[in-house]
Amino acid sequence: MFAPFLQKHAVKSPTLLRAVSWALTFKENLLTNIMRTVKFRRLYGIGGNSSPWEDHGLEMFVLRAPELSFMLVVVKVMPPLAVLNDFFKRSESDGGMGNAVEWKPFEIQHDEYTELVEFLYTDPKRNIKLDDELDGICKFDEWRKKAVHKYNPRNRRKS
Repeated sequence: MFAPFLQKHAVKSPTLLRAVSWALTFKENLLTNIMRTVKFRRLYGIGGNSSPWEDHGLEMFVLRAPELSFMLVVVKVMPPLAVLNDFFKRSESDGGMGNAVEWKPFEIQHDEYTELVEFLYTDPKRNIKLDDELDGICKFDEWRKKAVHKYNPRNRRKS
């Protein structure tokens, strides 16, 4: 709100100009770097080719890793923290037909998980559910099997 006014009048004062510049940079970084950056690359099926390494925020990474993306986009259920960390430790997600992604294994903390849930859960286009019944599971494969069984996308079309 005040940024255009300050920028216009800050030209008269170098100190004020630096302060405004710092404040705008801080605001921009705060809004764009909420979650960690994940470095990953896509693996193609034929000949062991791969794309160059890419850096994306965690919120974009979870939507590009095929197995996790399927659960979020199609099944529409959010895994608990322990399940996500089990998945992130794998370092590879294979969607079949040369649609794989690899990354260096990592874990996220509870505050990062909370931000990720908030980002995905509050987006009305995603319509993602949180399921307390599935919270006690720690392994991704076991959680995926139970979540798909419970929230089978084919069952939703029957209405």
